Amino acid sequence: MTGLAALPGADSAAALKSMAEVIAAMPDADCEYVLQICLSVTQRQQGKQYAPVWHVQNKALMFDDIGLSEMVRIALHVIQDSLGNFLHGLTAHAAEAPKAVTVNE
Repeated sequence: MTGLAALPGADSAAALKSMAEVIAAMPDADCEYVLQICLSVTQRQQGKQYAPVWHVQNKALMFDDIGLSEMVRIALHVIQDSLGNFLHGLTAHAAEAPKAVTVNE
């Protein structure tokens, strides 16, 4: 397994929920940008051929049966695939970092 789902203590449902929360907190333009970029690199099998999920020029989905929850899932998979090693490195580095010590004055 790669990406967020491969991180210790992480699972796909938790990663999907976190991703949905992050997207919901984003301004609309930023959310649309992330989803459009992720969808633009995704293809769907149609018989023996593959078709793009997103039409870049028209900025439109090519399939009517893909809703927001499916778009978030697709985005999660694209991000996991693209940034999985980077995110794993960040969490591993954060786990190795010494804990902050507070001093009462």
